Amino acid sequence: MKKTVINLTLGLALIGFTACATQPNILKEASKMPVVLHGEKHKIKNAEFITLIPAGTAIPFSIKVDGNVFMKRVEKTFPIRLKQDTYLYGVNNNDADIFNLWVSHDKKHWKTLNDTYKGSMALEVKVTHEKTAIDLGFVVNNEE
Repeated sequence: MKKTVINLTLGLALIGFTACATQPNILKEASKMPVVLHGEKHKIKNAEFITLIPAGTAIPFSIKVDGNVFMKRVEKTFPIRLKQDTYLYGVNNNDADIFNLWVSHDKKHWKTLNDTYKGSMALEVKVTHEKTAIDLGFVVNNEE
């Protein structure tokens, strides 16, 4: 079977840019900021808050395949679970700005999303006269 492998190294946001970001001053006072559990409704409006994703919490992870070469768009969502408690600052609505998303595992030390996690993606295309297969692998590691 002839196999072509394409490896891409990328930030968690799956783009090739990096942004210089300065930690917001408000995070120096993060211990005083309200914490909202991921997935729970809250009544905090127009205020700064931190979202906590406890270790083991299911987070939907979606894969989409689309484009004009395919007959139809395909989408699959499945749950992933983080190994450690993760605090997020900067997600106050559905339109998270990845360059201003701050991550902490202790609510004291904060880094941008791209500085906290590094990812890689491998795309394999396997072709024989009998079968063609496309495999996509996605790996994310904590940079701490």
